[in-house]
Amino acid sequence: DRLDDRINSLSEVTDLFDETILGQIPRETSLNSDARTALLRPDDDRHSFMEAYRNLRSALLYSSEAGKRPTALLVTSSVPDEGKSVTSANLAITLANAGSRVLLVDADLRKGTQHSRFDLPSGPGLSEALAQGRNWVLPEGWDLILGVLVRETTIPRLSLLPRGASTPQSSELFLSTGVDGLLKHAATQYDFIIVDS
Repeated sequence: DRLDDRINSLSEVTDLFDETILGQIPRETSLNSDARTALLRPDDDRHSFMEAYRNLRSALLYSSEAGKRPTALLVTSSVPDEGKSVTSANLAITLANAGSRVLLVDADLRKGTQHSRFDLPSGPGLSEALAQGRNWVLPEGWDLILGVLVRETTIPRLSLLPRGASTPQSSELFLSTGVDGLLKHAATQYDFIIVDS
């Protein structure tokens, strides 16, 4: 126990960091350990789980510095399998249900699974857009990319940019200038961009 320096509670987070806590999502466990956590749906009976995402949405909508709220959010963590993808998807669903136009970007170019959560094809997607990004001219090129690669989900106002072809060289693609151009252009088309990393 003395060597375990992991943070295990909200009080430990607030003791160690000065940043504001916007929300806390309970861990959703399943009786079947192989089962994937289901996305939120209108008739969901997981009330505390759904309410946690609503609280996070409210914190995002009403938290602002100098009148400007964040519009592009990156969901990440330090270790695999902590729920980044389900958190990204459920936050996107909750924001879309409140009337915002939301783009969910699957930026896990190695193992991204957002397309399967929404029953959509994996590609072409972000990896192809970034690989060819240097060949596009703004804004016409990104309009074309967003028009071709972004897919509508069954959730009104929620669109998905799937990961595309899986690639082991994702870090090289993210170093390109295409990422900045894509996100800036997408911000003109959507109220929120949620990036699942």
